[in-house]
Amino acid sequence: MFGWDATRYDSYYSNPWTIHATEVVRRRVEAAVPDYQWAYNSVAVIDRNRGALKTMVGGGGMVLEEALLRDGVGGNLGAIGWRINCFRDMVWANGGHFGLVGGAGAGPDGVYLSAVILAGGAHLYYGQLEDQLGAHPFFGLRYSEYLWDNQLRPVKEPEKHLTLGTGQAFLNWPSYVRTRALGGGRHRLVCH
Repeated sequence: MFGWDATRYDSYYSNPWTIHATEVVRRRVEAAVPDYQWAYNSVAVIDRNRGALKTMVGGGGMVLEEALLRDGVGGNLGAIGWRINCFRDMVWANGGHFGLVGGAGAGPDGVYLSAVILAGGAHLYYGQLEDQLGAHPFFGLRYSEYLWDNQLRPVKEPEKHLTLGTGQAFLNWPSYVRTRALGGGRHRLVCH
């Protein structure tokens, strides 16, 4: 009707009626426009627990998380990174992509936050990655296939592939070791 190629629902409430209505609307729209894309503001863990994520993001849709960078986790980069990784894994397991609302800011804090956002496979919206010291937007563009590939999966025993020495106490590093099936029994190991 409008010629749009995508829709983002600003609010999504995961109840049985909404999930059913979403399935019906998606079937009808995708029958007419197979490449149509869907995005939803969401808290991934709530929508996963209510059985809505597959309906929302199956086929490459996006979850857009508003509160994580806005509310932060007391400014703790490790806690923010852990939440980004958890949400990413939930969304990627259902075939979708994970976005964040916010910006990284400038200076050293912006550099570290940008690195955590990229390593966690999140797309950033309504803000920008730090672009002065770390040049993260250029890095993200150059290495996008390693950052935003929603076919990357956790590695079962990451310590067999990577050791960090004494620095590992400050990182949730196992969640940054991923693998990608390439076909023919081959895999790519990606260590963010």
